[in-house]
Amino acid sequence: MSGTILRAALAAATAIVVAAITLQTSLAADRAIRPVVPVAPVAIAPTAAGDLLLGFGRLWFDDAPSDVHLWQFMSSGRANLPLGPRWNLEAEANGKALFAQESGGTFGLPFQADGYLHLWSRHTANSAWGIFGGASPIEAVFWSFGGEFKHYLPHASFGAAVALTGYPGLGPSTPGDTGWTLNASANWYLNPNHRIGLSAALTNGLSFGSSGSGTLWQVTADFEHRSASLPVSLWLSASREHAVFTGSAWLAMAGFRIFMDRPGSTIQSHERDVPWSFVLPNLLIGGAT
Repeated sequence: MSGTILRAALAAATAIVVAAITLQTSLAADRAIRPVVPVAPVAIAPTAAGDLLLGFGRLWFDDAPSDVHLWQFMSSGRANLPLGPRWNLEAEANGKALFAQESGGTFGLPFQADGYLHLWSRHTANSAWGIFGGASPIEAVFWSFGGEFKHYLPHASFGAAVALTGYPGLGPSTPGDTGWTLNASANWYLNPNHRIGLSAALTNGLSFGSSGSGTLWQVTADFEHRSASLPVSLWLSASREHAVFTGSAWLAMAGFRIFMDRPGSTIQSHERDVPWSFVLPNLLIGGAT
């Protein structure tokens, strides 16, 4: 009896081993016939995006009379339209106005406006470059044409633009002139919705009437916080500016920005969707004399 039980147990064990070997061979053959194909990650398609920025603040001239108080209003609107997987067209429009308050009342000074078109490409996942052109119709029509680039880091970005800038002649007694404008900017992200920025703009080589050739420049530091639940941010900025006629001035501003972009966007992701802002140094204080 014990021999019969032992032979039955050995037969059962042999059957189990044979079944296991057969199953393993079948699975290996199945894997050879039907290899696993990795699924490629789904890329986020380019999308139309834009923003509208408004701000108001105080302007202090170094040598301004004590009874004159100046205020500046500014606005900026941008919209980007993808033309394909890489190419984009961004439209940008800016406006500035000065208000002076003195003993005789409050009055406005000339309004400065400028607009540009940027044709640009996402060169790699972390960089973009483009060309742009536009005009600023204040007293004379200032025009600018140039190139620009931007590079993105995990927690920062930096970029630059250089443009040929000039204005046409208004007659034999007022010939046109040509110079150049340089922009540089850098942003540091404390997190995707908190940004600290530093930017500079310089225009040189132009002749400004009886004052001769001169240089316009401005340096700006700013901070911006975007709401996590609303497409709105608040920002603060401080600028040091230099004009040909009136010398140097300080400008402190505060305002807000409204975003039009995809759900879940942040300030940092929005910069990739709408990357460009060309700055022509403040021409208004050159005429506020």
